[in-house]
Amino acid sequence: MTKNRQEHGPNSPIPAPPSFWFSPKVGVTGMIVALVLVVAAMVAAAVLVPSGRSGDDGDAPDGGAPPVNIAQIPLEHVDDLDLDAMFPEHGSRKLEEELRAWFLGSERRPINDRDARDETEWVEHLLGEDVRPRMDRLPPRVFGEIENVPRALDEPGNQRGTLVLVWGRVDEVREDVLRFADREVPVWLITITDASGVPWVVTTTAPLPESRRVGDWVKVCGVFTKLWPLGGRPALHAFSSRAPLPSFPRVTEREPRVEWLEEVDDATPPSSTGLEDAPFYGMLNYVRHLGPEGYAELRDTERLQVEDMTGTSGATRLVEEPQVWRFRCVRLRLAPIAREFVTDGALPENPGNIDTVYRGYAVDDQMRPVMLVSPFSKEIFDPKGVRNADFEGFFFKRRMSEGANGKPYWLPILIWTSATPLQRGGLDIGTDWRVILGVVGGGSLLMLGLLAFTWRRARVTEAEVRRRAAERRQHRGGERARSGATS
Repeated sequence: MTKNRQEHGPNSPIPAPPSFWFSPKVGVTGMIVALVLVVAAMVAAAVLVPSGRSGDDGDAPDGGAPPVNIAQIPLEHVDDLDLDAMFPEHGSRKLEEELRAWFLGSERRPINDRDARDETEWVEHLLGEDVRPRMDRLPPRVFGEIENVPRALDEPGNQRGTLVLVWGRVDEVREDVLRFADREVPVWLITITDASGVPWVVTTTAPLPESRRVGDWVKVCGVFTKLWPLGGRPALHAFSSRAPLPSFPRVTEREPRVEWLEEVDDATPPSSTGLEDAPFYGMLNYVRHLGPEGYAELRDTERLQVEDMTGTSGATRLVEEPQVWRFRCVRLRLAPIAREFVTDGALPENPGNIDTVYRGYAVDDQMRPVMLVSPFSKEIFDPKGVRNADFEGFFFKRRMSEGANGKPYWLPILIWTSATPLQRGGLDIGTDWRVILGVVGGGSLLMLGLLAFTWRRARVTEAEVRRRAAERRQHRGGERARSGATS
């Protein structure tokens, strides 16, 4: 036994026997087990992991945000988080509760709703450091309205301190001065008739914009304080420390306008980059007024023709003939690029009265990106977990954009009205069996090739061991023979 250990020891010229992976008997079994495990893992990955097209790890085209590298963001210690600035809805509710409680306080002087003037006490409170900075930084979207105007006219005390957005037509503007014990504050009294015909008198510490005059529409963010006698009848009064915002009349577009066709320009790359306000926001207003149910009714009753473009050409016809398809309803089969769409809430005042736009990107079967915009919200369609869906909507225009590789391309813009998910999560076995078969077949061929190579190497190694052992035995036999002859 000692000789055998020496023959196969570290100093022996005879190689060691094959290990587990190169043994013809044991190694083959191990490779088969490994083959089964690898193929199972590949199939599981193909079924459970969503397609790379619907991931959000790459750069989004034209306005999409690239991935954020958190390591590059400078972090600093914050002792006191300003929740009101981070969450304006929370700040507005808190401020409104405080203002209502202040106006209802028993220690305040009674407010005269029959006197057309701003009382010093509540004006100083609204211009104080505890109120004005907080109110001035609130976005217009958090200001509401008087829900029950008749009740407010009858019992204004319960509504004092409500944050209101006065939106209407300017009827009159006059300057005035508020006199305090230590200073004078210039103000402007603006008479406004809102979209419902309710008269308002708004006292602002900032003048009307130069672009606005009597007859134009504005929005004023302020606080409801009292009633104000106006021409023999009471009007609602609001106080504001902010400048009125230029605005547009409240509209409801019941169908696309013919003149919008002439305003949209996408004939050349330079002229295609902008979004023309009147037709763009007008179409969003039309879709919002139509609503998902109204659109479905028009489509199902064939009063609205929908062109099916779910074939292999995708959105190609839209970018090749934009004038032909402008404002026409089409159906596209698209795969969302990101897991979530974004809500653009910081929109400028626009002729369509659109406050927010739900926006996302998707690609057709030609991998052409499509920009999707809608006046609806996430409740209508959530792309999370959706591999592809049929989007229906109105083609607006094509826009020249630049991809992550610097190559320009035409980006179609679709104002979509409905989305029907076709696939969610992983691959659909019934639909994508070719993909799974390809994964299994490719993995199997790769493992079989590795197995054949290992088997051949193991056979060669075993033959080499036997050959050297035979040579060793022959060499020792010769030495014994020579030793016997000498003796």
